[in-house]
Amino acid sequence: MLVSEILERCGRLLSDPTHVRWAVDELIDYINDAQKQIVLLRPDANSRNEAVALESGSKQSLPASGLSLLRVTRNMGTDGQTPGRVIYPTLRSALDAETPDWHTKQGQNVQHYIYDPMVDRKTFYVYPSPPAGWYVEIAYSSTPAEVSSETDTLELNDQYINPIIDWVLYRSWAKDAEYAGNVSRAQMHEQAFYNQLGTNNEVAAVTNPTRRVRNAEVELR
Repeated sequence: MLVSEILERCGRLLSDPTHVRWAVDELIDYINDAQKQIVLLRPDANSRNEAVALESGSKQSLPASGLSLLRVTRNMGTDGQTPGRVIYPTLRSALDAETPDWHTKQGQNVQHYIYDPMVDRKTFYVYPSPPAGWYVEIAYSSTPAEVSSETDTLELNDQYINPIIDWVLYRSWAKDAEYAGNVSRAQMHEQAFYNQLGTNNEVAAVTNPTRRVRNAEVELR
């Protein structure tokens, strides 16, 4: 989606089509803030799916642009292009109880991964530990590139245009909170923004593979 499209819609809704009261640069700042807030709440809104080389040992880090891990999918060999064994999420408590020295266990193929975003969003663990340079395919949430002009295109899919507009309107009306009625306008658009991004349970299901494992265990009982 183009920045100009969002600016045009927001200008009409603010009764400021020529952007006199709210300058273009200011509205673009709000658009960038909206992108960041959306990806914070919905990491799948800007995801990457790629093969990455692992470090030596069980502890691993996301790529520099990564915000949170969504899934570790499969082994990809030493060249990053050879699909192999699938990798399953598991609970740290299970490995700690059954294999207390699992951090030292080495193997050619990764079997499980452990990830807890409540502890560290940028770190995950693999078992057994493959040799350095072994590739696995992961899906992760990435920081959206900032836009700076009307001709730029946002990274986020067009489905997020309405939440972005609501965020821009929320921030715009909040700026003029001293005028009657603007506080309620700002609150209305802020609430609309969060409503469109789903419930807390939906967000947690996307961002926490460990929670999905726990839910699966409950269903099997």
